[in-house]
Order: sequence, then C-alpha cells, then structure tokens
Amino acid sequence: MATDFMKAGANVPLAGTDPVSGAYFAVPNANLTGPAACATPYFSASYHHCDWADGLGQPGGLWAQPGDVGFRDQLVVRTSGASSAIAPVPTLGGGALVLLSLTLLGVGWLNRPRQR
Repeated sequence: MATDFMKAGANVPLAGTDPVSGAYFAVPNANLTGPAACATPYFSASYHHCDWADGLGQPGGLWAQPGDVGFRDQLVVRTSGASSAIAPVPTLGGGALVLLSLTLLGVGWLNRPRQR
C-alpha cells in the first residue's frame, strides 16, 4: 500500500523536498498526510519524484501493474532514460579475494588455542 511508505523520519517531508536527494511527491492527494519515503533519485539518473496518487490503494491504483512502466515510481522499475551510463560498483579482483581469504585463515590459525 502507498500509505506503508508514510512514517516519521521519512526522507520527504509533507509538501516538501528531500534536502539530500531532491526527492519529492508529485500528484499528492488527501491520503498523503505526513512525511513519506521516496528513493527514486537514488536509483534513477532522470527521475526525482514519486507519483503518490499512483500508489497501491490510491485512486489511481496503477502501482506495479504488469506491462505498465510509467506508474512504478515506488518500485523505481523504469526503462532507462538516463543520458549517461551508470558507473559500475567497484569490487575486489579474484587475486585480492584469494589473498584476503588466506590472510584471514592464517590469522585464525595463529589465534587458535594451543594444545599441550
């Protein structure tokens, strides 16, 4: 339900904008009565809003309908409209991962209780 996104301390204040991400709710209605969570800017390079009235349980009720990519703001399942490619998340290479694993095994072996 769209109202599940309303909670104290949510990032978008009522009738306002999140100061960190710029997120805001477009198409509000009487059911939006307090701060609510909108994470769209964290997952999209081109969208900064959530359409409140499209949420499940709202008059639009179009949230997450199969085949409809225009009304999934709460889920942020949109076709990519980004003008630039999203940078990949850096990860450790295979060799570094093996070295880290062997180091941790060695530390564990050295810290084991000694038998007399």
